[in-house]
Order: sequence, then C-alpha cells, then structure tokens
Amino acid sequence: MLRFSPAHLNTEEAVAPSDDNYAAASAPSVPHLACGTDRLHKQSEGRISNSWMVLIAILGFAIAAADGLTRAPNPWLELAPPQPLGYEPYYAAFLLAGVTFPLMFAYAKRARLSFYEALFLWFVFCTTAYMKDFSYLRWPGVPLFVTDVVLIVLLLSIYLAPHRRYLPRTFMLNICLTLFIAAGVLAAARGFLGHRDPILVLRDSALVAYSLFLLIGYHLLKSWLAIRRAAVWFVLGTALSVLNGLGWLVVAPEQRR
Repeated sequence: MLRFSPAHLNTEEAVAPSDDNYAAASAPSVPHLACGTDRLHKQSEGRISNSWMVLIAILGFAIAAADGLTRAPNPWLELAPPQPLGYEPYYAAFLLAGVTFPLMFAYAKRARLSFYEALFLWFVFCTTAYMKDFSYLRWPGVPLFVTDVVLIVLLLSIYLAPHRRYLPRTFMLNICLTLFIAAGVLAAARGFLGHRDPILVLRDSALVAYSLFLLIGYHLLKSWLAIRRAAVWFVLGTALSVLNGLGWLVVAPEQRR
C-alpha cells in the first residue's frame, strides 16, 4: 500500500488547474507571436503582385487597346515631323497616367513601399507603355516635362529627405557618372559655340541629365526583390505598348510607325 506523507501532499498545491492557468499554459508566448508577425510581414513584402497590380493591368490594357483601335492614320508624322518640343502626345497617355497614379500608391501601400518607390514604379510603367507620348506630358505653358519633375523629386529625396539611409555610391559609379556628365557638358558647349539651335542643344543635353536615373535606381533598387518588382512593371508597360501598336496596325496598316 502506498503511503502519502503530508509533506509531499499539500492540499493547497495539489489542486486541479483552473481555467486561467490552462489558458495561460495554452496561449502562445510573446516570442512566438513576434515571429509569426514578422513572418507575415515578410510574406507581404515578398509578394510582387497583389490586387492593385491586377486592377492597374486590366485598366491599362483596356486603355491601350481602345487607343490603338481608334487611332486614325497620321501620314504627316513621317512627312513633316513636328518641331522640337512641339509634339502633341495622344490623350490616352494622359488618361493612363492619371488613372494609374493613385492606384500605384495603393499598390505601394499594400506592398509596403515608400512614396518614392511608388513614384519610380509609376514612371517606369507609364514610360514603357507610352514612351514619347508620356514623356511629353507637361504643364501647359511651362517647358518642364514629367520626366524632369520625377527626376528632380527623386534626386531631392536622396539628398534632402531627413532620416533616410541610402547605400554609399561606389567609386566606379561616381567615375562613370562624372565622365558621362562631363561629356554632355562638352557637347552642349560645342553646340552653343557652333551657333546651333538652342532648343535642340538643350533638348539633347537633357539626355545627359537623364543618366542620373542610374543613381536613383542604385538607391531605390537595393535588393533583388526590388529589382524583380521594377522588371515586372517594365514588362507590363512594354506589353501595353505592344498591344497599342497592334491595335493601330489593325485599323491603319499603312502606318509604318
């Protein structure tokens, strides 16, 4: 027969577990909750596509297809090219830019991206979709185009935005940018000294300034995930451009470009 000593059996300790004790024992610990939350955040950040990207793609394809199928032949585009800075973009470029601008920031919020990353992705998407038509979007009466505005905003975000840490530029990147900009300055000086059209000289010099997008991409695309995300938006924009061209080819096969 087993004997129980009072020293080993305490009626106050040997009691059935209460509901509170059972809940505390079965509840996950704080480290487990933190790990689960971090895992969910990483999964949401690791996904490139979401519902906002699908919506942007659907609206973009609809705009590009409708624009291509309703364009009339434009023989003067090749016979009499427009004067510098006198090109009139198609209105569909305005529509695509205006519709996708707020949606891109909704996409960025879901993907946990910054304001500047969203602006950069919107610029990449619209530029590849409508190319020259989008690049010629500007405020009426002001010779400041959308590419210039985006470039200035993103450069200011790199150098003036407080509490933002960016990767240090490598020596080779500095050398390449310096040489390229120096070559552009020399070419512009030669154009002015040769009494060329100042508008043409300034237009061609802007191509040198646009090389600073290399610096912006270096700071914004800091991981392979960011690079893949930008590549996906580049492919989506290119698909819209191809669809727009095919639609124009169907209704105006005599148009060569």
